[in-house]
Amino acid sequence: MAGAVLCTNCEAGKYSVVIGANNEEVCLYCPPGTHSVAGASACSEDTTPTPDMQGSLMEGAQKYPNCQCTLSWQEIRRSNPRTRTGGLGEFLVEGKYEVWVCLQDNTCSKFEDWFCYVFNEQSFIFEAWGFNSEVKVVKSALK
Repeated sequence: MAGAVLCTNCEAGKYSVVIGANNEEVCLYCPPGTHSVAGASACSEDTTPTPDMQGSLMEGAQKYPNCQCTLSWQEIRRSNPRTRTGGLGEFLVEGKYEVWVCLQDNTCSKFEDWFCYVFNEQSFIFEAWGFNSEVKVVKSALK
């Protein structure tokens, strides 16, 4: 069996089955279009795929390598009409990318377009995401 590994508790993305006369438990990869949680004995069908935040950030880092947000969260939290924050919603990568910040006064901002970053919860830095005209999170700034 390709992809089979002896196990007693399968990791996420695999499911357990019992095979053979010795009732050996093996872990098999879930087929394409399905997923599983750790310890699953079956795979579930995928729902609508979520947007690829990691890919979006890689594009942002490549397109805007010199863009940086040097503000602290304390500075961002101050009531500033030139700063907006929010949750990533469908773009959320739990424990890594959960919130965004867009700045009107930033070295990468344009007068008519805010520049947006995503906060990396693991490295504690803001990563370039792109102009608001591209990521469309600050509604009042959209034309």
